Amino acid sequence: MAGLLYFASEAATPALKEHLKSLGMANPIKRGCENGPGAADGGIFARDLDHGKVGYFPSTQTWIKAPGADWFIGWHNDSPPMPADLQRAELLPGHAVTLDDGNAWTIPIVRLVTGDIGLPQRLGLDDNGQVVKKPLDRYAELTAIAEELWTLLQGQQEAAASSLEIDWDYGIKALATNYYLSGQEISALGLFTEKKLGEAVLALVDFPTLKLLVKELAETQKKKPNLSASSSIDSGVTASPQPIDPALPTSTSTEEGTEHG
Repeated sequence: MAGLLYFASEAATPALKEHLKSLGMANPIKRGCENGPGAADGGIFARDLDHGKVGYFPSTQTWIKAPGADWFIGWHNDSPPMPADLQRAELLPGHAVTLDDGNAWTIPIVRLVTGDIGLPQRLGLDDNGQVVKKPLDRYAELTAIAEELWTLLQGQQEAAASSLEIDWDYGIKALATNYYLSGQEISALGLFTEKKLGEAVLALVDFPTLKLLVKELAETQKKKPNLSASSSIDSGVTASPQPIDPALPTSTSTEEGTEHG
């Protein structure tokens, strides 16, 4: 297995430790390093010892300065990080989206095409003593993003001017839920093109399933010409005999190629 390595000079170490803590790595492994990336003395950090040799080997490693930071992100050239190396202990189920590194990353389904919530929920009692499902606080922001996306797909709200910054932020949250990643790691690994970013974001609202349902309905209508074009999918989504091209809050159109996980 392989994973990401980090280097920070002594001066930049507090900022790197804070970053790793924000990712969920409160106690990373550290090895001292002289004349590391940027010709500075400091330390090499890794999540644990199972993720390759923890050290600085410039001839066999790639090191990239983290955008907007004074520390570096690196990996071994013969074993670049794979999704399995970076995934969190709890991998939420979702769609497998192949990003620009050629690997399939699991994007959690926040809102199913049926309208149900795809994330884990807490069980509790309502005022009548009935068992009910309650959203978990840690997924509140992700749920709000998914609901906004779904509203736009339904045409119930006019799409705001597209912004790569907004798309990027949504894409980070889509990946960071299941993986030890932030925008800096995603940038260093080159995971997103505009198309791949759009696919990752739309997977949050089960868009691959919606596309499949629309495709199946279109094929059925071809076989049965008398079938009304206004037929609705069981989920309650009004379908069209043609592939849909909804107004999206992302700056990229989606294409076939997203797999189901």
